[in-house]
Amino acid sequence: MRGIIIAGGEIGNSDRCRAIIKNDDMIICADSGYYHVAAMGVEPHAVLGDFDSADYDEVKCNTKLLFPSGKDETDTELAVRYALEQGCDKLVFLGLMGGRVDHALVNVFILADMLNRGIDAYIFDGTSYIYITDSRIDVKGKLGDLLSVIPITPKVTGITNGGLEYPLNDFDMEMGFSRGVSNVFVQEDAFVEIKSGMVLVVTTALENMVE
Repeated sequence: MRGIIIAGGEIGNSDRCRAIIKNDDMIICADSGYYHVAAMGVEPHAVLGDFDSADYDEVKCNTKLLFPSGKDETDTELAVRYALEQGCDKLVFLGLMGGRVDHALVNVFILADMLNRGIDAYIFDGTSYIYITDSRIDVKGKLGDLLSVIPITPKVTGITNGGLEYPLNDFDMEMGFSRGVSNVFVQEDAFVEIKSGMVLVVTTALENMVE
């Protein structure tokens, strides 16, 4: 089962985010993420958090889980835990970016935790898709779309890509190295493969950048 976790960050295009949600997905809102789904006309399966940014009484959902404000986890982390407890083995995150930088960074690195747990997961902010891989990832895009590979471990070895304008073949990168930024799709199917380490893979549709 796939879980859609919606947090209270920015959503660049609600129509694109709404299009990702399927009828058989489990919709879980982290606190004010509820307002995003309400605006989309989607009924959540659960809304949870400390409700410091959403009004508990305003939330219309059969499952509302209130946590103390002094909790150790963020609301998004609580939503992840709930999704896994419900049997979700795939996760899509919406509304995780924008706003506070510290929250956005923590949210991105939730993907690393999901990778280590064997959970297929990605973030979509309405403009870009964000993935983390330590092996290989296959992605789709249109000609001219952008793809960036960003090392998030001190060294990443054996980076190879395909379907992109600027090829890499068994290439090594260190954290902070920018050569992997803004590659370009020349085929609709592209891939990034690495031998060791961990990378962020970010794809951005060209049409999203020019609207």
